[in-house]
Amino acid sequence: MKGPFAIVCRAHSGGRVLSEAFIRNNIQMGTVNPRTKDTSFFAIRSNRIVRKLVEDCYLYSKMDDVTKRNAQSMIRNCIHDYIKSNKININNPFGWKFGETLFVVPVLLDAFPSAKVIHLIRDGRDVMLSRIPSRFEEKINEKFNELIIFGPDRQSSFINGPFDSSLVSQYRNELEILHWKTCINFGIHCRKYINQYLEIKYEDFCIYPIENMNRICEFLNIPLLPECSTWLKSQVNTTRIGKWNSLHQKQLKLPMEIAQETLQQLGYIQ
Repeated sequence: MKGPFAIVCRAHSGGRVLSEAFIRNNIQMGTVNPRTKDTSFFAIRSNRIVRKLVEDCYLYSKMDDVTKRNAQSMIRNCIHDYIKSNKININNPFGWKFGETLFVVPVLLDAFPSAKVIHLIRDGRDVMLSRIPSRFEEKINEKFNELIIFGPDRQSSFINGPFDSSLVSQYRNELEILHWKTCINFGIHCRKYINQYLEIKYEDFCIYPIENMNRICEFLNIPLLPECSTWLKSQVNTTRIGKWNSLHQKQLKLPMEIAQETLQQLGYIQ
């Protein structure tokens, strides 16, 4: 089996570009959303298995062996359904892109020795400026959303009060960067899967797309195709890096207090 190879990230971290590169490098990505390049099969709203595994993601490391094997069986069944429904040829490279599947990576890598994951990481200060309506404007109090925003300690309030539309509007940047921090902190715990997990920075990929795609292909043990290289040279650029620099220092104060340690850990600040 050549895969599965998953692209995971906090939403709006540039995964669309990497998913397109995978497709142009003949990695089967199933049916994808034409705008986001998300693999539709893994949509959290409709895929009950993925949703259940995400909701239990912080429990997995504490499970007994039998319960862990049950979780692994769930993801195996899920991937087998994906292969069947999307007519995937497992003798050729295949994978998917869906950001929230970041939270099922430990189960996936334990269940599939052939699986490999690319975690695309982008500067949280830029990520926080991209809005995710399904998280913060529709159902922020939903268990699933609370979990991937705040982590295992669910919260009913934030900074000055309980969640409501006015608080979300007032502290949107702070909530967005907290969500980024939660995703990053979960992802970096997967570094123990040395041969199955690879972090790529969005900024590095934009500056050196061929070099980073070569690195990814070497990790996946597949060739980088000329047509993919040509596309990368013509389409990938740095125009979306550093948007946060337009913000006033007052606007950055609270977000930096929330994410400073993680930004430092990743080398985005000293």
